[in-house]
Amino acid sequence: MQEEREEREQYMHSLERQMEEEREQIQRTLDRMTEDSDRRRKALEKLRSALASLPGRTPVRGAPVREEPIEPMRSETPSAGEESPRKRSERRSRWRRMFGGS
Repeated sequence: MQEEREEREQYMHSLERQMEEEREQIQRTLDRMTEDSDRRRKALEKLRSALASLPGRTPVRGAPVREEPIEPMRSETPSAGEESPRKRSERRSRWRRMFGGS
């Protein structure tokens, strides 16, 4: 009987050790995820501030300058019977909508 009790105690001790190791591993993973999340957030903030400081549409260096304006894709233009919800001057670029610029 004493032997069974000691075996159970050893088994319970072993389980407690395993649980503690699991807890520590989970905590380390959470800490790393928090650090990664902070890094991502800071990188996004830097990108957003850099985007905000860039002028409107600047041509790419070395790219040919177009004489004619680029035609919008069909899906972007309102159909004949459909009025655009915004005036042309009020339209915002996709990037400005995504990053909250005005």
